[in-house]
Amino acid sequence: MSAADSSVNPSASLAPTHNPDAVWAQCCEKLRAELPEQQYNTWIRPLPPAELQRDGDTTVLNVRVPNRFILDWIRTQYSARLEGILAEVVDGAIRLDISM
Repeated sequence: MSAADSSVNPSASLAPTHNPDAVWAQCCEKLRAELPEQQYNTWIRPLPPAELQRDGDTTVLNVRVPNRFILDWIRTQYSARLEGILAEVVDGAIRLDISM
């Protein structure tokens, strides 16, 4: 979420257990259990599948959103919890990158 986030090396390989679809699905399921249905359906469910990349020893989960309003809302309302869930789901260091 900083300028350093753009320095991710997309050619670095991920551990076989880090399937982007599975990681994102697990995160979404945990959020679904925590959030009121309307909030989940409005803000989390419409997000496209995330991408995983490596940046040195850190796994980076890239979530793309369609516009600035959603970007700001997801960052302020859900990014901290998403990062916490990611730490539970993925072994090792992980960083969340939300962008348009």
